[in-house]
Amino acid sequence: MLKSPFSLFCKSLQETCTFISLILNAYLILLIIYKSPKKIGNYKYLMIYICVFEILYTILGLITKPYVHSYTSRVIVIVDVKNSVFSRSVNKFLNSLICGFYGCSVSIFAIHFMYRYGALDRNYEKHFKGWKMVLLCLIPIFYGIIWGLTMHFIFEEDKAFTEFMRKDIWDLFELPVEDIVYTGSYYYPEDKFGVREMNWRAVGGMAVLWFVIGSSTITVIYFGLNCYFKIREIMNSTAGNFSKSIQRQLFRALVIQAAIPLLLLYIPCSIVFICPLIQVDLGNMSAFISVSVAVYPAIDPLPTLLIIKNYRRATIEIFTKTVRLLREAPSSTIALVHRSSNGTGEHRIGT
Repeated sequence: MLKSPFSLFCKSLQETCTFISLILNAYLILLIIYKSPKKIGNYKYLMIYICVFEILYTILGLITKPYVHSYTSRVIVIVDVKNSVFSRSVNKFLNSLICGFYGCSVSIFAIHFMYRYGALDRNYEKHFKGWKMVLLCLIPIFYGIIWGLTMHFIFEEDKAFTEFMRKDIWDLFELPVEDIVYTGSYYYPEDKFGVREMNWRAVGGMAVLWFVIGSSTITVIYFGLNCYFKIREIMNSTAGNFSKSIQRQLFRALVIQAAIPLLLLYIPCSIVFICPLIQVDLGNMSAFISVSVAVYPAIDPLPTLLIIKNYRRATIEIFTKTVRLLREAPSSTIALVHRSSNGTGEHRIGT
C-alpha cells in the first residue's frame, strides 16, 4: 500500500489513464480503418501498428502495475508479487517485459518520423514499401528486446541491496522485500567495509539503454527537420490543395506526437537515469515516471484525433449525435409513459 499523498495520487492517475488509453486507441483504430482519406496511403497501417502497441503496453501495465522507486544510487522498477495472481518468477519476467515495452516506446516514434519523410521524398519512398516496411516496424521491437534483456540480466536483484532497502520498502509499500520483484541500475554498491565503488557492469548496461534513447532522439530530430523543410517545399510547389492539406495535417499531428514522448518518456527517463549516477536521491518524486508511462498512451492518440480533419469530423459527428440522443431520450421516455398511462386509463373506462 502506498502511503504518501503524492504516491496515492500517482496510483489513481495511472488507473484512470489506463481506461482512457484503451478506449481512445481502440476508437482511433476504427477511425483509421473506416475514415482515413485515400491520400493517406500505407501510413494508416503504421498508425494502426502504433495503436495496437499502445493497447498492449497499457494492458501489460495494468497486469504488472510497475512502480518506479529511487533509493540512494539506484532506481528500481518494482512489481508487487503478494497481490499478483502470478508466481515470483513470472512477475520477474513481466517486470522485464514492461521495461522492454518502455524501450520499444522510446524508439517507435523514430520510425514514425522516418516513414513520414519517406512519404514526402520520392528518393526515400522505395525504402518504406513491402518487406522493407515490415523491417522498419521490427526496429522498435528489436530495441525493446535489447532493453528488456539488459534490465533482466544486467540489472538483476542483488541480495545486499535487497537487505539495504528492506526498511524503505516497508515504509513506502508496507510490504516485505520478499513480496516484491525489482530490477534497476545500482551504480555505487557498498562492500562489507562500507566503501562505495563504481559498478562498471551497471555502467555498461546503462550505456546500452542510453544508446537506445540517444539513437532514437537523433533519428527523430534528423527526420523531423527534414520533414519540416520538405513540407515547406510542397507548400510552395504546384501540388494540389488537398494533398497540401493532408501533408500539413499529418505533420502537425506528428510534431505534437513528438512532443508527447519527449515530455513523458525521454526527459523523465533521462532524469531517472542521471540522478543515481550523480547520487541524487529522488525519493517518492521518482513516482512521476510511473505516471508518465501510464499517461503517454492515453494522450498520444489525441493529436491524430483532433488534427486529421476526417477523424475530427467523425468524432464531432459521433459526439453531436450522442448528445442529441441523450437529450431526446428523457422526453421520449416521458411521452411513452404518458401514452401508456392514457391507454391504461381508456381500457379501464371501457371495462
